[in-house]
Amino acid sequence: MQLKVASPWPNLRGVYVETDRFEGRPAFVKRDSSETWIFFSARFGTLESFLRSSTDAELPELAAWPADVTFVGETEQTDQVTVPVVEQTCSDCRALQDLSEELSCSHCCPETADVVRALTLLRPVVGSSELQMLAKSCNVEATRHILEKVFQVSQSSSPEPVFIRQPPTCLEIGAGTASITCQAVSLQSPVRYQWYKDGLALHRAERPRLVVTGTPADEGIYTCTATVGAASICSSPCMLRLSESAHAARQAEAARRTRVESPMRRAAGAVQLGQLPRAVTLLAEAGPPGHSTQRAFASCC
Repeated sequence: MQLKVASPWPNLRGVYVETDRFEGRPAFVKRDSSETWIFFSARFGTLESFLRSSTDAELPELAAWPADVTFVGETEQTDQVTVPVVEQTCSDCRALQDLSEELSCSHCCPETADVVRALTLLRPVVGSSELQMLAKSCNVEATRHILEKVFQVSQSSSPEPVFIRQPPTCLEIGAGTASITCQAVSLQSPVRYQWYKDGLALHRAERPRLVVTGTPADEGIYTCTATVGAASICSSPCMLRLSESAHAARQAEAARRTRVESPMRRAAGAVQLGQLPRAVTLLAEAGPPGHSTQRAFASCC
């Protein structure tokens, strides 16, 4: 008996001849120099090879095989068999597993081809952690739009940068230092940055990370411009404001300084007028006995 195998895999496609028997069932060998065999063996169990049927039929042409694989016997068995799809991971898909297990190559998933190509283009441009973050969120609409934009820019050979990380829409900070971050990429040249507050360029703010000190003067709307050559894009705006606790702490500190500094200034004036008793009284108002401001003032008298 002969079998004609139609398959997308060249090493499987061809004509096989019944040459032997194995475990009481027919065994077929490919009629070329490859010595490819098709036979049944219960000893294989659930071993996953490059091709395996999903049933234990008496004959190969009666088993359920992956899609696009059909067996046609040249004797009585002439009907082609339609079989269910068996998922297999190709080598290109496996190469993307270091980024995200959900990624598939452009051949296996054409609808995400631009996204996969964009990630490939970004490999030498961004760090591995940033690349993995993009890959793992590529099903999110905003991230997918970013990656599609990267691919479109590459197709047009434009130096235009693309923001892959935008500042937050709103940022509330405490009384300490904080930072606002963005990141843009260009496939041709390094990116230059410039931060703006309320539309005005900030001095020495030419990096993707902007540090603010957490004072009321920092409150406002911040944007960042990314430039490559003559091409420039602006980030989304970030409204920065101090938290209520930070405002309360600032007000308490201002009140404390007013309470201390005002008597100290008046005490200094009293000393200059030779009114030492009054100076001592004013020093007592500036703080409890032995306060550091009093000791500092006394050392100057």
